Amino acid sequence: MFVRIEEHDALRAALGSEASDELARDAAGVVLNSVRDSDVPGRIAPDTFCILLTGEAEGAETTVLSRLVEAMAVHDARRDPPRALKLSVGTARYEPGQRPAPRGAARNGDPSAGPLRSMTAR
Repeated sequence: MFVRIEEHDALRAALGSEASDELARDAAGVVLNSVRDSDVPGRIAPDTFCILLTGEAEGAETTVLSRLVEAMAVHDARRDPPRALKLSVGTARYEPGQRPAPRGAARNGDPSAGPLRSMTAR
C-alpha cells in the first residue's frame, strides 16, 4: 500500500518547510496508527509512505484502509483549528512469478482503470 500526501510541494512553497515538515509528521502518525502489528510501514519519499501488508493478506487492504480513514478523522478532529489531512492511496499485490500491477493504474490501455484514490476524512 502506498500513501502520498496531496499537494505537499505546493504547501511547502506556500507555507515553508517547517509547515510541510509538520504535515509530514502528522501523516506519519496517521500511517503508524493505521497499521496492524504484522505490517511494515516506511517513508520512501518526502511526501510518500509505503506499508508492506504481511501476515494474513486476505482482507488486509480493506482493514488497513478502514483504519487509515479512521486515523485521519481522529487527526482532523484533534487539530485546533481543524485541518483536513489529504492523502492519496494506492495498492499493489505481489504474486510470486508475476509482475505486480498497481491497482487503480491503467493496465493494457484499460480506460476503466482510474487514478489512485484520494481521501479526506469527513
